[in-house]
Parts: sequence; C-alpha cells; structure tokens
Amino acid sequence: MDSRWRRRVTRVLAARGQLRLGYVCLGTAYGIVDAQADPALRAIYNRSYLTTPDGMPLVWLGRWYGHRQITRVYGPDLMLAVCDAGRAVGLTHYFYGGVPGVAEELRTRLVARFPGLQVVGIGTRAVPARLRPGEAAALQHEVTRTRPTCCGLG
Repeated sequence: MDSRWRRRVTRVLAARGQLRLGYVCLGTAYGIVDAQADPALRAIYNRSYLTTPDGMPLVWLGRWYGHRQITRVYGPDLMLAVCDAGRAVGLTHYFYGGVPGVAEELRTRLVARFPGLQVVGIGTRAVPARLRPGEAAALQHEVTRTRPTCCGLG
C-alpha cells in the first residue's frame, strides 16, 4: 500500500472502537455540484467522518486552490485497502446492495481474496435513501444486531 492510501486507510481504521459513528463519502464532481443546491446532501458531505475526491475534476480543483498533495481516492480501491488492512485489527463488515445477488457476490469475492475477512452480514433491499419506513427499521435492526465496524453500501 503506497503512502497516498496509507493515510486514508489509517484514518478509517482509527475510527474503530470510537463511540461516534461516522461514514465515508466518496465525492464526485456531480455530487458536489448537486450539494450546492441540495442542503440535505450538503449536510451529508459536511457531517461525514471523511470525504475524499473520487474523480479527477475534484483533484484538479483542489490543486487549483493550492492543495498540491491531493490525490484521487477511487472508492473500490479504498474498500479493498480497508478490507485488507482491517483484518489485522479485527474489523467486521456488513455489505448492502440494492440489486439481488450483488452483496452476496461481493462477500464471496472479498473473502476469497482476503482470507480471514470477517463479514457479519449482507443485505439486499432498495438504496437506503429510498427505503420505506418499515424497510429502514428492518435494516437498522439488522445492522444493530450484527454490530459491524464497517458497512459498505453499493
């Protein structure tokens, strides 16, 4: 793992065991522009534990404003790095996908790639923002029951 990833993975691993729950946002140019007009989306970005640029336009903009060390953080690469490094500190994962079979396939592939990876649950329902009240409660109950240290939404 090179140094550009090490800082971000270390930050994600450092959140383990903290009382404050947090989430990581992978910002895209489209999402950031959308957040300018949508206060709820802007609040999601602003309240995140970590927001990283998942796209070169944000990297170029950051460099334009003087942040010379900024680099792209491709979401799938960050997930792989966290899964790999998280085995040493006992991270547990819950994968959630909107299309049937996606979360199951992700679990199968990641466990094969990273022996010892702990996946405590998977879910297949609608995208979290589109859950109906009963579905949202069921997902919250399932995540609370399995107590993962990391949840991946896809």
